[in-house]
Amino acid sequence: MLKAPQIMIVAKDQTAARPFRDMIEAIGAKTKLFTRGVPGRVSELLNGSNALMLTCSIGQEFEEADCREEIALLRDALNQNLPILAICTGMHLLNVAFGGSLIQNIPGHSGSIAFDGTVEPIFHTTYLSPGSKLAAILGSGGFVRLNSIHKHGLREPQKSPELMATAYSVDDGIIEGLESPAHDWVIGVQCHPERKREVPGSFRRLFQAFVERAESRL
Repeated sequence: MLKAPQIMIVAKDQTAARPFRDMIEAIGAKTKLFTRGVPGRVSELLNGSNALMLTCSIGQEFEEADCREEIALLRDALNQNLPILAICTGMHLLNVAFGGSLIQNIPGHSGSIAFDGTVEPIFHTTYLSPGSKLAAILGSGGFVRLNSIHKHGLREPQKSPELMATAYSVDDGIIEGLESPAHDWVIGVQCHPERKREVPGSFRRLFQAFVERAESRL
């Protein structure tokens, strides 16, 4: 039996991590959860992991001072050149770890809370750069309709110069995708691809490609 790759998932708690663990484990990978305050040295937590996923469930309220552990873990993964997939707040962490900054409150992107307590996203048109790794994974660039649930974000002035923007919100120029040209596989997306009914079906390939890249680290 072939050995399955292990992916470290950074999330707020077990419940918040579940949609991401389900997606990854359905493809055949193993998962390990990192939550804030986990005992042990951050430099040792990635031992045995073949990739790192930073999820949107770190929390909607982003404060860099509160995310030191996550940023340290991310930088350790970058130093090891591990595959990294950063989703929503995870993409914000990626930009900050590379020296960028954030806009703290962006109107029209956070969605709303439904009567049953679930989060209802808004939708907007996003342009995917055809020459990016993200577009290559999805099969094409161009215009797509994506979900949006975030208070913070970034435009070009806030983007780290070490990262390349790969997608933009057509309406207001908010960056919807990032990648690192200096690393083998470091991709960030602002949308929530784990909410499968709210994004194009091609976004499932993002998780598949991530697991395949993790397998190459076995």
